[in-house]
Amino acid sequence: MTDLKCLTDCREDLINKLETKVPKSMIWKAVLLFFLVWGAVAAFYIPSVAERKIAIKANDLRIQAIRETQAVTTSQLLNIKVTQELIHKQLTEISLAVSRLERNKK
Repeated sequence: MTDLKCLTDCREDLINKLETKVPKSMIWKAVLLFFLVWGAVAAFYIPSVAERKIAIKANDLRIQAIRETQAVTTSQLLNIKVTQELIHKQLTEISLAVSRLERNKK
């Protein structure tokens, strides 16, 4: 293949060809269309972001309430466990005392 050299300034040649192929008004319409689409997408996206932030805040408040309830419940369960152990210990002592009394009666 042979390389053809530009006899004129190739860049200027290309610019002239492009100007005749794509009118400037078409370029401006494309730019305007781009900004219209971008604006429409932003109009739908921005409110949804605000709604998501509100939902996230509500979820954070629910999580905080659940954690507080869990802390109280954990404390109450610990108290129940200690009380059960105490009752079990007392019942065991009563059971041993009753069995001793029954043996002494015989």
